[in-house]
Amino acid sequence: MKRAGFTLTEVLVMLAVIAILAAIILGALPGVWNWMARARIGTEIQAMETALESFKTETGQYPPGTAVGYNPGDYIPASVSLYTNLCGRDSFASPMTGKSYMDIKRSQLGSSGVHSYIQDPYGHAYGYTRNGPMNPTSFDLWSTAGKTDQTAASTNQWIANWRGR
Repeated sequence: MKRAGFTLTEVLVMLAVIAILAAIILGALPGVWNWMARARIGTEIQAMETALESFKTETGQYPPGTAVGYNPGDYIPASVSLYTNLCGRDSFASPMTGKSYMDIKRSQLGSSGVHSYIQDPYGHAYGYTRNGPMNPTSFDLWSTAGKTDQTAASTNQWIANWRGR
């Protein structure tokens, strides 16, 4: 009489195949996550550009803000200005105090004291400068894409409204 089931060898081969597939998938995840984060940054910058243009159409100027340097921590005041002016509130939990030009999800925000700021998928504040050096008649808007050192190799990987995304 034959018994139904798997032999020990068959089970071990299946476990080996599963382990190999898991290693391949887990090895590819960092690259996939980085690609998805960069794509999300490009989409978020486009949405903020649209909101900034709507803001300017109604008020006659872009929101104030000056972010400089390579450290996203220094961008927080300018990113707070973006959030306050484009979303019409000081923080995600505060009531609306002005017109909203775009919707921001809680997961897209960081906080600095009682104020919220818009952050990229890497957890860093977006850089924003009105009448910036790259776009003197409008604004510069960028993400360091997780690169926070001052090397040219890092700054070349930034995602910004003055270069292709």
